[in-house]
Amino acid sequence: MSTEFDDTGLRTKPLAYVLDDNLKVRELVSRMLVKCGFIPREFADMNACTRQIRDTCPGTRPNVLVLDLALGQSDAVEVIRQLEKLKFAGKVLLISGSDESTLNKVQQIGVSHGLAMLPCLKKPFRVDELRACLNASERSQTTKALAETPKISLEQALLNGWLELWYQPKIELRALTVCGAEALIRARHPKLGIVLPANFMPQAGAPILTPLSKFVMKQATADWKQYFADLTSPLKLAVNIPLSVIVAPGW
Repeated sequence: MSTEFDDTGLRTKPLAYVLDDNLKVRELVSRMLVKCGFIPREFADMNACTRQIRDTCPGTRPNVLVLDLALGQSDAVEVIRQLEKLKFAGKVLLISGSDESTLNKVQQIGVSHGLAMLPCLKKPFRVDELRACLNASERSQTTKALAETPKISLEQALLNGWLELWYQPKIELRALTVCGAEALIRARHPKLGIVLPANFMPQAGAPILTPLSKFVMKQATADWKQYFADLTSPLKLAVNIPLSVIVAPGW
């Protein structure tokens, strides 16, 4: 897709990045963005997208990032962390087929990390719904205050049995059937309720990631036997294990 510039070399339309691991979704959202007056650029991989933002001077960074909640080997929470490090000043629009409660919680995480979060969009959506979200202002300071969720200790969560796996379905768009699922870690605190990874996950390479990964593998295997083993059609179950854990001796 060509980019429109004026005689001085400046963009004449706002730029939008689309980060989604599904090609058909990226193409569909890009076509919608064109109708909304944006120049879209598509990314299937979190690292490629954040690297492009990092390597671009602030004045020419995208005005909007349309971000899917689940991205195969990563998720929107990890992207939010990277955007905070990059001091991303554009707006972020979350899209997903997940329930609205999950979308809103991740949106609040974005606000707590200092990002300008637009109202979420639940898939599937229409062009007019996308246009309304793109024209909306970011959440108010009141919402920012409400979004401050206390952090908990991952060590304590493992010790007390607060951790559980939630399964994000993967949809085959042509047949509109469930073809797989991705295991997502959550903590169920006795007083705080559900706590998302942004509020208990450590930095990359932390030693606690090894027992966490073993918990995920053990729980996913047990859940497979209980919920998925008797399905008539094959279902791929994905888990997220850090590379530092996989390559470590004894894993």
